[in-house]
Amino acid sequence: ENDFFQIRQIEVTTDGTLGSGHIQEYAKVHPGMNLFAVRPREIRESLLMVPVIENAQVGRRLPDTLVIEVSERVAIARLGHPGAGSPLAVDATGHVLGPSSVRASLPVIVGVRDKGLRPGDVVGDPMLKEALNVLEICNQSAMRRELTVGTIDLSSEDQIGVGLTSGEQVLLSRGGLDEKLRQLPIMRAVA
Repeated sequence: ENDFFQIRQIEVTTDGTLGSGHIQEYAKVHPGMNLFAVRPREIRESLLMVPVIENAQVGRRLPDTLVIEVSERVAIARLGHPGAGSPLAVDATGHVLGPSSVRASLPVIVGVRDKGLRPGDVVGDPMLKEALNVLEICNQSAMRRELTVGTIDLSSEDQIGVGLTSGEQVLLSRGGLDEKLRQLPIMRAVA
């Protein structure tokens, strides 16, 4: 109850696009609260409930400062069909992000077998891991110039369909994707 420990400053740092005001709102803190009345663990848990937040650290700096550090998830693909309304985004670990994380330049992953996905869910379809692996390989600096992925189709159990932004369609059997993708620029040059 000592006014000396009243929160006068909330220091928020993030590596993404969330604003300080949004983070404070998600954390349910504001200036004027007592620094010892807030529980850093509970604030952290509240922040981790936000789909776009990957990690959070919360601490106190006496006498009057609450410190919040946030790491945000980064969308690497869209789920759904190109042109379909309000697609969801997915990060490299399979966590579903909301429509606000979607950018038109992101590749589209179609054929995910999970239904009713919402922001905050983790995609359970094991094929998604392979699609994310394809994106990771194609986003490496040596491959990025050669292979820009527009779509990945997971509809088939036996193969993955990769649509390049250049218009080419490539069907890959599921085993040994790394080696097959590394050979793909050579095969394109020969063809």
